[in-house]
Amino acid sequence: KDATGEDAFHFVGYVFHQGSVYELDGLKPGPISCGPVPEGTPWAEIARAEVQRRIDAAQKAPADGAEGSAELRFNLMAITANRMLEAERKIDRERHLRQRANI
Repeated sequence: KDATGEDAFHFVGYVFHQGSVYELDGLKPGPISCGPVPEGTPWAEIARAEVQRRIDAAQKAPADGAEGSAELRFNLMAITANRMLEAERKIDRERHLRQRANI
């Protein structure tokens, strides 16, 4: 627990769903909307701004009443597509196209 009584270590994730970004916080009862994603804007920009907002808020919050004594630890991870699988699929597609061209 931290100085505010909240769990100090937990996971928070961000997902894009139906035009909006949602925060999935392990300490909250459900998803929290971070807002809609404007046309042409990568959804990760909305998530990045929210992560930055949370970091800024944590840095401003005093720990145990002593300003500036809080130790902040963040670990950022991204879940992405398997790049090896994508490359293998691209190679397979190129092979297929090359074989069809040789027929």
